[in-house]
Amino acid sequence: LNIQEKSEGEIQELLDKATEAINAMQLAKIPITKTSLLFDQAQRAAESGKYNLATQLAKQIVDKKSKAFSVQTLFNEIDAKVAEADKQGISIQGTKQLLAVAQQAFQQEDFEVALQSLNEAQLTYILETKSKINVFRFIINYWWAILLGLAFLLIVIYLTYIRIIYFIINYRLANLSKEEETIYRL
Repeated sequence: LNIQEKSEGEIQELLDKATEAINAMQLAKIPITKTSLLFDQAQRAAESGKYNLATQLAKQIVDKKSKAFSVQTLFNEIDAKVAEADKQGISIQGTKQLLAVAQQAFQQEDFEVALQSLNEAQLTYILETKSKINVFRFIINYWWAILLGLAFLLIVIYLTYIRIIYFIINYRLANLSKEEETIYRL
């Protein structure tokens, strides 16, 4: 007597989801060699009536797909941050090393390790870039804003200078008027 917890229909539905997951991973150019082997094992288990094993393997495949896409999203985010840090001239060697580890794990289809390495890379990036700025690179990147700011500052200084001169002249004229009155009274 063989008691089955899952029906053949449920197993086939899970295998279909696993097939969809593999196809989606393949379209996204995610490595699927080990995942395909896992799928073959799940199919063989389902054919031989080992439905619990087939269920576990199919769920692992779907789980691998979600982790793989999470890893791919994090790769894109961190790559953009690394490019921005390079543009600003900030050294982020620790982040780049963790990114390389994650890339290697991703190619070996170890998505959990890749995800962990990418999360560590995010934290390392924050630590490496916190309140750091390369002044030379800043000047190269924002020379136009600096020149515009300097021009504005020069105009403000010039207008302030003219206003101060105006007040000084008016003050001296007022003093001259008072001196004249004092002289005439004598």
